[in-house]
Amino acid sequence: MQPHWTNVFAKGVNQSLKGCVLCFDRHLVQTLYSRKTGHFLSAKAHCVGTNCNAKFEFTIKDTPVYNEAVKVHFKAIGRISHSADEVNRRHLKGLHREKMADQLEFKSPSVLYHETLKMANVGEMEFGNFTSAPNPMVIRKIVNEITKKEILHSNIITELLVHKESTDGESMYLREIGYSPFFTIMFMEQQIELLRKNIPAKLFLDATGSVICNIPGQKRAYLYSLVMKEDENLPAVSVADMLSCQHTIPRIEHFLACVKREVNSRGCQLQVEKIETDFSFPLIQSCLHTFNNCTLKTYLSRVHANGSALPEQLYAHHLCSAHMIKNFSGKLSKIGSLSKDIKKMALIGFTVLLNCTELCQLDTVFCDICVVFISTHESDQVQAACRRLKHLQKHAIDEEQEDQEEEEEGPPNIEDEKVLNQLTIKAASPYTEHFQHVEQKARSIIQETENTEINNCLYAEAVIECLQNTYMPIVPFWTGILLKNETRATSAPVESWFKFLKKDTTIKKHERPYKFIVKLKEAIQGRLRERQFPGSRKTKTRRKKKRESDAALACKEEVWKRNTHMKKTGKKLEKQKQSSKTHHFPDVMRWGGRLKDLTLDNTCTVDNVLTCLHIKMLELPIFLESMKRETGIYTTLLTVFSLMDKSEFDAAKFAWLTATNIPIQTTTNLRGDEYDMIVSVFDREWESFNITECDGSDCPDPLRQSRLQHGVHIV
Repeated sequence: MQPHWTNVFAKGVNQSLKGCVLCFDRHLVQTLYSRKTGHFLSAKAHCVGTNCNAKFEFTIKDTPVYNEAVKVHFKAIGRISHSADEVNRRHLKGLHREKMADQLEFKSPSVLYHETLKMANVGEMEFGNFTSAPNPMVIRKIVNEITKKEILHSNIITELLVHKESTDGESMYLREIGYSPFFTIMFMEQQIELLRKNIPAKLFLDATGSVICNIPGQKRAYLYSLVMKEDENLPAVSVADMLSCQHTIPRIEHFLACVKREVNSRGCQLQVEKIETDFSFPLIQSCLHTFNNCTLKTYLSRVHANGSALPEQLYAHHLCSAHMIKNFSGKLSKIGSLSKDIKKMALIGFTVLLNCTELCQLDTVFCDICVVFISTHESDQVQAACRRLKHLQKHAIDEEQEDQEEEEEGPPNIEDEKVLNQLTIKAASPYTEHFQHVEQKARSIIQETENTEINNCLYAEAVIECLQNTYMPIVPFWTGILLKNETRATSAPVESWFKFLKKDTTIKKHERPYKFIVKLKEAIQGRLRERQFPGSRKTKTRRKKKRESDAALACKEEVWKRNTHMKKTGKKLEKQKQSSKTHHFPDVMRWGGRLKDLTLDNTCTVDNVLTCLHIKMLELPIFLESMKRETGIYTTLLTVFSLMDKSEFDAAKFAWLTATNIPIQTTTNLRGDEYDMIVSVFDREWESFNITECDGSDCPDPLRQSRLQHGVHIV
């Protein structure tokens, strides 16, 4: 006997007794070499219903034969009583539970519950038998059972260690594991080799959350990914990843140092051309410490000392333009009493600053921004500055700019690292004092030209204060002055990589760390294979027509191409109108009717048939000619059609009813079919008589007359 034989018996009983939910008490099965005689199987069960005391006995007399039907006898004893208020189910176990567990790998518990409820047996559920619709709590319990089976150990760190030791080649991917605070560093040999082949590299660094479950007693874990995209035609791929609950400079720097050490161990020095990150000081400081061996303050001083150009020994660190605009917009929303026009103009000025590639351009644009927001009155200088900013937002900034009139003071002593470390970023940055001079220059311009009494609706010194405190001291990081041939650089590759992991893979939210690491490795291996064979990503497209060479075009005679989209006018349009077959369909009869004090009701049949006959008369001229040659009811029909042409539908109905001798009352109910209202009127017109004569001398009735009636087939 198969393990699920009880479900088969219960399902067979429910075919006749839909409300009974069976619980099996005991059974006896005859074994192969048993010396006992009797039935092959005998089993007893009872119904679990509250008001039902039925008991069942099942028997299989003969030993079943393979591939032959088995006859099961069952007998019900007791009173069977069920109602729709009851909710009874058989336990979900055996093969049925395993099948549901397989479906839960691809569906959520709620989706599976509603699908099973949709396919459930309504007849059984009306009697309180919900076996075909499992309880949603049971489905969630099955999910929990599946999760527990996949857990190698209750402790997350121990589970990672067990997984690393038990899986071949996993130790070469999972490089480091930390407990307090929790962190893991992961990269494969193929990833390091890819990074080594693309030196100097352009890298993207960012972090995302909601990837693994919470570690007990620790902060929320983030996934840090170092992504590379060296070609627009190739998808982005991660070259190293880290899961960490500690989001500090030493932790991120240690992660980057591991990657750098691994590349350097292969006989080449890791050189970075550019790194793109978000506006995060831990990310900025970690990258500068690892790849430039300097701090953020020292980096700013060296760049300023080099004429705001990138020194040869340093790489370009750029902040994502999209994140910077979002960050600045958030700063503006926190400043109270700023109108929409002020916020819009501030964002226009900030986007223009993003596009600047030279320090002199930055000075000119920032001076215009200061004039717009510092001036209390709307002078000609304010209007001109607004026009310039709006123009620069739509067009590229001219390369030629006027030279600085004032000489700038030199940067602080970059050799004294202790002095720089004791100062804040704003105080240590040479660009703070630089743009303060630009602001003072703008204020002097305002004082010289402010001679109007009209108030400036864009006056908001808080915008300039926000820029001076947060953004202008680190201006090389988020503008284009350190980028060679690009502006508005973003971290789109790393964002697309995170979207790929969360949307296009089997990674779920809040996975256990070891499970997430396994799925992450599979995703990276697939992406590396995709980059190895770029043709697998391309879709089949139509072949483009070959373009003729310039020499062939020069020898080819010029021919005017006919315009197929010209409007058809004149004789052509008239011929088209004459040749086109058009039909005029009258208005449709409305339900009911009223003429003076008389009312018609239920006129659907009359409306339908008369309208059909009227349309056929308009479409088929031969139909109209035939009716004109006839008399009687056809004359009435022509009168009805004439009234319908004038849209006098109520009068047409009364004319038809009067001619057909249908009794008309104050309220006439025309309930009936087509034969009663229409066809019966034509019976007399189409009635015919046949006379037959018999030649037999013994025939008692030699002349016989027969009467035939023909119905009407309405198309």
